Amino acid sequence: GRPGTVDQQAPDIFLPEQTPEGLADPDAWQQGSPASVICAGDAWYALYGHSQAVAVWRPGMDNIRLFAQLPRQAEGIIYADMDAAQKEIAAQGAQLLFAWHNKPYALNVYTGLYGMLTEGGVQWGQVKLDLSALIPSLEGWFELPERGFVQGDTLVLTRSGFSERTLEEQQDVLLVNLQEGSARRLNMEGVRDAAAYREGQILLLVRAQKKTNSLYALDMRTLTSREMPIPLPGGDVGGMAWDAADDALYLVDTNVLYICRAGAA
Repeated sequence: GRPGTVDQQAPDIFLPEQTPEGLADPDAWQQGSPASVICAGDAWYALYGHSQAVAVWRPGMDNIRLFAQLPRQAEGIIYADMDAAQKEIAAQGAQLLFAWHNKPYALNVYTGLYGMLTEGGVQWGQVKLDLSALIPSLEGWFELPERGFVQGDTLVLTRSGFSERTLEEQQDVLLVNLQEGSARRLNMEGVRDAAAYREGQILLLVRAQKKTNSLYALDMRTLTSREMPIPLPGGDVGGMAWDAADDALYLVDTNVLYICRAGAA
């Protein structure tokens, strides 16, 4: 089916000018956009990278509220140059949130460890994830993963990169086994976004050089993909998500939400 649009007022949450309730020192709050936002269970969580504060919002709440305060690491210094005490603090912080089994989880890119996020901090696990395909070295500055979602027991990480062929901006995609820590990097040109799909699959939004958008379903076991027969809007669309209940695909551009319903099988 062809994309449709909806016009519905969304709640104003995690805006740059918002200050979470429950802060120990509200006057010291540094306004800004969160580094990572997820939905887990009935709540939305946002990680603010510089302050290492995690805010929460649930339907019915008038404002966002502080959920957890993680240790705040030293700024303006690369990990390799930190002293032992600074590295210990950095190892307790988070750079990305993701949802797993309807619970919020946090990832530390310095240690490769992840754990469940609680009001008292992160309960770090023992499985070390291989992030070397995205972060080959901690000796210098590097770009952080921007988004993570779980499909089965696989954490799918995306980060802005550049096409090796055209040098145009695209998304680097890494599939990491949460049970073993092993990782595979997707070698596909023009990926603009990724989203969870049916069991064992993820969706990839791919933009060709002629500026047309196509949708692919990727088999996570074989890393083979097939193009989906869904006409997509042109231009710089993204913000992709799939709703299993309605078998509907959602895409967002600057100010329009598109819904593609039929043909997503």
